[in-house]
Amino acid sequence: MLNLEERSRRLQAYLPQIAPEGLDLPEQSSLEAMGPSDRVQESTARGLENLESGRVLEVAQADALEAIVHKTKRPAINIMRDTYQEVPKDWKGVLDDQDVKNRLSKLIPSVGRIELPGDLLVPYGGTGFVVGKDLIMTNRHVAEIFTMGLGVRNLKFKPHRSSAINFRKELFQEEDLPDLAVQEVVMIHPYWDMALLRVVGLQEHHAPLPLAVVSPEDIVGHNIAVIGYPAQDDRNDLDLQNKIYGGVFNIKRLQPGKAREVQPIGSFNHTVRAMTHDASTLGGCSGSMVVDIDSGEVVGLHFAGIYLEANYAVPTFELARDARVVDAGLSFRGAVAPTSDWDAAWKNADFPGESLPTLAAVSKRSGAQAITSSPTAMASNPATTVNVTAGGITFTVPLQITVSLGSIAAGAPPVPPPPSVTTEGLFGGGGDNEQEIIDRAYARFKNTSYAGSQFSWELALATCATSHLVYSEGPRVSDVCQNQWDFDSCEFIQVNDTECFVAVTEEAMAVAFRGTAGVRDWLRDLTLFSTSVAYGTVHQGFFHGFQQVRAALETAMRSFGLGDRKLVISGHSLGGALATIAAAEWIHAGEFEVAGIYTFGQPAVGKKDFREFINGKTAGKFFRFVNEDDIVPRVPPNYVHVGKLMQLDRRGNTESLEALAPEPETMSETEFHILQERLDDESRVASGVVATEGLIPSISDHGLHNYLNKILSRIS
Repeated sequence: MLNLEERSRRLQAYLPQIAPEGLDLPEQSSLEAMGPSDRVQESTARGLENLESGRVLEVAQADALEAIVHKTKRPAINIMRDTYQEVPKDWKGVLDDQDVKNRLSKLIPSVGRIELPGDLLVPYGGTGFVVGKDLIMTNRHVAEIFTMGLGVRNLKFKPHRSSAINFRKELFQEEDLPDLAVQEVVMIHPYWDMALLRVVGLQEHHAPLPLAVVSPEDIVGHNIAVIGYPAQDDRNDLDLQNKIYGGVFNIKRLQPGKAREVQPIGSFNHTVRAMTHDASTLGGCSGSMVVDIDSGEVVGLHFAGIYLEANYAVPTFELARDARVVDAGLSFRGAVAPTSDWDAAWKNADFPGESLPTLAAVSKRSGAQAITSSPTAMASNPATTVNVTAGGITFTVPLQITVSLGSIAAGAPPVPPPPSVTTEGLFGGGGDNEQEIIDRAYARFKNTSYAGSQFSWELALATCATSHLVYSEGPRVSDVCQNQWDFDSCEFIQVNDTECFVAVTEEAMAVAFRGTAGVRDWLRDLTLFSTSVAYGTVHQGFFHGFQQVRAALETAMRSFGLGDRKLVISGHSLGGALATIAAAEWIHAGEFEVAGIYTFGQPAVGKKDFREFINGKTAGKFFRFVNEDDIVPRVPPNYVHVGKLMQLDRRGNTESLEALAPEPETMSETEFHILQERLDDESRVASGVVATEGLIPSISDHGLHNYLNKILSRIS
């Protein structure tokens, strides 16, 4: 997430671009969700003063200014019944013009959401739109979620993967439309972030959208709109996003803006000339069309963005220059001369080690003379280059973008090194807001909460905080425990890969186990092996993880002396699994009496015989917290959970979910292998960029700061 200094810098550069006449203070109705109108107006006014004088914004000022950007200047407008109604003041005279509205409304039914049936990781893949008979265009990085191969010759679905498209998914929809299954992946472009899918069952109103052949340089400054499905991005301030978007995501919206200059950007190890625009996109918009509002023609395929700087789109002009794309049957409004610029990429994709067919052989229908170079050399306009330091950068866009340096294709004109954009995500970190949550949780910590014998939210917060602290280095753990939380003594223990600490007061002993910071790597490497012990069958890796640290930990516990102290064990993620094994071992051995176990986002630990043992011994003592759709409690397959489930919804409520919904089972082995394969896809870096739709929402739900925030809301 951007820090305040970077947010300030970007707003200082961005606001004059979208509001050259100056930024008006918001009307009360336009930002009512942000809080009391006088407070929002004051934050806006002071924020503008700070930007004018070059000072760093405060959080409330940055939030207010960004809210104005997204609510008035660059809004995301709800679509209902294949049209839109409410038009923000700044877009009146444009979007409410009846001709414009009719023009855009004809396009909306042909835009749909790329569905991923059976995928546990994301609610959907992105956006797609009709471009020819039975043809859907989307991004390459969306199609690669479910497709193997590149080019056109060797494409096939990944094992256990499928896809579909749904053309509705609107706000307050009266009825949904059936998904149309993707029958075939027709093309994954080896150079551009573009893919073509074949579906059957398109209706008359799902007409192919007109694709422009106008050069992107000729439409700079034109009003454009992105039509797609913006999703919540957990890597940025969720509260701000919820206020701006009314807590509603994953539905079809119209997002207006302006077309901007062409910029070179790295994509799949190539440097591409991307059209840029400044519409307010979020993750899930990948694969959206960019339409010229005046002409009603699609001018670009949105694929990525850098928050408050630029969004990137594949120009349809460039696609029209590829005879292979034209021959696929797309609805281009005219013809341009084809090019051989991408022959090398096509050869590597479709004919490795073979001769590439001549351009004439694949451009029979283009009717234009071949050319061999881009119409405008990238080096001729240094103002459009993006300067970055060597190695890479990470941008955050209510929506995080990972940026790394891409290599320039052989024969390309020399340009300053541009960034390479991974793509917008559907979700990840917490930035300044995350640290604020942690600070509040640490400040509310009470070691006296350990003294009670019943469940309490104060103890839930304390154990969640200790589960967070154990991720720190040993000296910090001791410093916080003794100097901030007033424990009498503390000892940090590390044996090989297992870490924990034990801290004591006169009344209590707290033991916290560290989880794994790299949850993706951990999930990807997780095995399914079990081992039989005296009290049941448990996961072999979790059991051996505890055994590594057991002797040193128990030595420290004996040195402090348990006595009448109440022993409470906690852990997050893998740490929760270790805490569960520790409780079972100590209960079975009888040396340490366990008064409470609190875990957060832990995986399942044992089989049914283990559940019978531990639940019989810890009734009323074991509380297992799960935040929303956290994926970690769904693994490993064929294992079962223990303890009392405390399922946290978006607002931190638990009782309603406990009463209405049974606990989800762990995933099947097939689903688990799909998960690991998907994570393998995300880890690929050999090709220059990781070609996936960003982070996985259910993994971002696993973040411990999310648990802290929900528990804090219950206490306050």
